[in-house]
Amino acid sequence: MTATERKALGHLIATEYKATVVESSDEPALWKLRGRKFLRMLSDDPKVLSLTKDRYERFQLTTAARILRDSADKLSFNRCPRCGKLARTPTAKQCRYCKHDWH
Repeated sequence: MTATERKALGHLIATEYKATVVESSDEPALWKLRGRKFLRMLSDDPKVLSLTKDRYERFQLTTAARILRDSADKLSFNRCPRCGKLARTPTAKQCRYCKHDWH
C-alpha cells in the first residue's frame, strides 16, 4: 500500500473503534487508556478522506484493484490445480475447498 492508503486504513480502523467501542462504553477510562492511540490514527488529509468516504469494504476493493493493476507482473497466486480456487497461503499444497492435495 502507498503511504496515503496506510493512513486511510488507520483512519478507518480508528473510526470504527471510536464508533463501536468508545462511544458505546460507559467507562470513560477506556477512552483514556486506548483511545489516544486511535485518536492519532484519525486524519483530516483530503486525500485520505477521499479514500475512506465509501467505508472499509470499498476501500479494500479499490486498493486491491490498484495493487493488482500496478504490480500484476510481480504477483503470483497459488491456485488449486483441481478446482482453481485460491489456496490459503502462497506455499499451501492442499485446497481448503475441495481438499485436493498436491504435495
